[in-house]
Amino acid sequence: MQLRSRSRRLALVAVTVTALAGALAACGEEESDGPSSAPSSTSSAPASAAPSKAAFTPKSAPLPEGVVDPFELPLGKPPAIDRAVGTTLVLDGRPLETDLPGTSVQIMGTVDGRVVVTGAAPGDSLTSFWAVDESGHAQRLGTGGYESYSYPPILVEETGHLWVNFDDRGTGRRVVREIDVRSGEELQKLTSPVEPSGLDPADQAALDVYYGKAKLPADAGALSPDGVHRVSIGFEDAAGGEDRYFVQVRTVADKKVVLKIPFAVAPELANLQQIYSRCTGRPRRCAAWVDMDSAPYFEDDQHVLAEVSVGVGDDARGETVYVSTVVRCDLAGTCERTTDESDDREVNLGVDPSAP
Repeated sequence: MQLRSRSRRLALVAVTVTALAGALAACGEEESDGPSSAPSSTSSAPASAAPSKAAFTPKSAPLPEGVVDPFELPLGKPPAIDRAVGTTLVLDGRPLETDLPGTSVQIMGTVDGRVVVTGAAPGDSLTSFWAVDESGHAQRLGTGGYESYSYPPILVEETGHLWVNFDDRGTGRRVVREIDVRSGEELQKLTSPVEPSGLDPADQAALDVYYGKAKLPADAGALSPDGVHRVSIGFEDAAGGEDRYFVQVRTVADKKVVLKIPFAVAPELANLQQIYSRCTGRPRRCAAWVDMDSAPYFEDDQHVLAEVSVGVGDDARGETVYVSTVVRCDLAGTCERTTDESDDREVNLGVDPSAP
């Protein structure tokens, strides 16, 4: 459920290179298309979907002062908020293994004890929805994949209805679909430019957003519980033309920056040798890059959480392997890892804040 690099759906969610000779040997100097020793748990993504990639070069890149290598941080406690880890939902600290087919899952909310999630089914670029019961079984909601543009899908927990909006860029035509979470059925498809009336007030509030009568609320997931601070992800140019991502916290009242943590770019990562060896393509076509895909969240009033990923892949094949870790930083700038990067599964933090 995510858009990579500068385009993001939630706004609303990356030093020193050692043993360079070993890194080159790990990826290999020969131009061979033979089998690789890389792990089989890979995720594929079009090359165009990734941020700017600087091909690996055998050149030392020291870690700039103040920049954090997320994979070298000490390991602390797991995140205290709900999250999706691959197809596992972690709810109130307890993992729920599911049969979800999606590879990038975001929790949307709960209806009658079932957790509603959104993601992308394998081989499908469209948005899909499921309701997961206590056993981990995922029921597909609606007719399958949906196009969603301009506004995110909205789950109305009070009514158990899911609303999906699509605005056609070419024709300007709007299509709004209503899906019942309890039955899994698509209830109606609205194509009229006139907003319907007579709905439940909570459903009407969702439609008011789509029809321009109301605005989506501020990203609740990025706001501290006490309402004093807001966390966001930014990026700036780094050496070699890469994007250096950072986590930034500002006060809500006066927009004052109270925390900014910039993260290492790929050539600065201490574990790049190990990560780079995962490339399954021709060595001289391999590239590595750091990205921050998920929306950051406040764990509590004093701590923020953000996922940092490093990808390595072969553009010619379009195959990419991601290694991620979730970083926790306090407002004084002290950071630690909360997940072990040996787990290659994607992490989506918190609950999607898209609600009227």
